[in-house]
Amino acid sequence: MHTLDRVVARYAQRFPGKPALRCGNRSVSWRDLDARVDRVASALRAAGCARGDRVAILLGNCIEYWELYFACARSGC
Repeated sequence: MHTLDRVVARYAQRFPGKPALRCGNRSVSWRDLDARVDRVASALRAAGCARGDRVAILLGNCIEYWELYFACARSGC
């Protein structure tokens, strides 16, 4: 079963150097996105967010939005 928290990791293994996200003139590869999602998920846990907690995201459509979105799934928030 493929859950949302494993989507980025799975694509990072299959397509590590390919672009995962693009926003304007910025892009991030699947490998880099996976690493960034790990860091944000760790930061959420360190800040006290636990499984089942709700997290509000107030960002426009940008790379950071998707990093936080996937990090919430990975950390269980």
